[in-house]
Amino acid sequence: MQGADADPGVAPHRPPYLRFLSLGVSGILIVVGAIVMYRWVSGPEILTMLKRANWRWFIPAVFAYWLQMPISAIRIQRIIYWLLPPGLRAPPFKLILKVTLSGYFIAVTAPVGLMADAAKIGAFKYFGHMATSQAIRCTLFDRVVAAQWMSLFALATLPLQWDLGVPSSSIGVQFLVSAGFLGAIVVMLCLPRVLRIFDHKLVLRFANLFSGYEKTYPLRRSAVQIAITAVNLILIFATLYCLLRAIGLDANLLVIACFIPFLQLVNGVPFLYMGWGGREIAMAATVGVASGLSINQALVLSAVWGLTLIIAGAVNGIFMLGDWHSHRTAANPSRPPVV
Repeated sequence: MQGADADPGVAPHRPPYLRFLSLGVSGILIVVGAIVMYRWVSGPEILTMLKRANWRWFIPAVFAYWLQMPISAIRIQRIIYWLLPPGLRAPPFKLILKVTLSGYFIAVTAPVGLMADAAKIGAFKYFGHMATSQAIRCTLFDRVVAAQWMSLFALATLPLQWDLGVPSSSIGVQFLVSAGFLGAIVVMLCLPRVLRIFDHKLVLRFANLFSGYEKTYPLRRSAVQIAITAVNLILIFATLYCLLRAIGLDANLLVIACFIPFLQLVNGVPFLYMGWGGREIAMAATVGVASGLSINQALVLSAVWGLTLIIAGAVNGIFMLGDWHSHRTAANPSRPPVV
């Protein structure tokens, strides 16, 4: 396999202005989320709900949400196998699992979700013996695959939401956001061909970072992605069910299940801190007007869900420990067959 120093012209370090842009967008959305909560939330009602909460339900909620993380490690493992050139061996699954779980911990401790991606890229490069461009591409496509299928699941639930009487405004918000994500993926698919028109070394390297996403599209590979997304959605539903029981709320579970793909799509926006701000806005615009919950109740549910995300990610700090170099792959072993 190529050494860690391959593709020296492509570095995982993001320019400072991108970091400040991410922080700015995240901060704006958090402020807007705070305004939404200030505008509609009743402090006494929130305190009453929290005081009567049965926190024993909080433990299975955190556990259910944490189970998504090893499932996500399986997804990125398959993406790495699909994208690496023939003859190159992917990092061992133990390393991929450790990197994935550690990434969730970094997402908790860092102010911007993209920092976790930067850490994954570095770990795959230095401990997985992947070229920098390969590490960037696999990490990027892992996010894109997750967003793609969450968007498709979200769009698939819209007819059912219409039949359940969900307001058209909520359906419209979900449609615009989900279709926007899918449109961005179409642009990404076309971008390499457009950039290759410019015969410049740096532009070609940039185009190479976005090339190869079509390798995730064969039927069997798509079936794997659908199965992983479906399991994640079931675990998120279990998480929200436990949280509803914890804070003693009664809601239309079928309607909430329909909103889960859209809400998880918002949670996964990389420049938000664990979805805060954007998730509250999304909950107010969808769950709060369609599930039988008041705005106050929906926002409390969102806040408790955000706390669940933080705790589930924080426990992964234990995976930062240990000998990372022991996971390094050999230089040029043969690569097993890929499906």
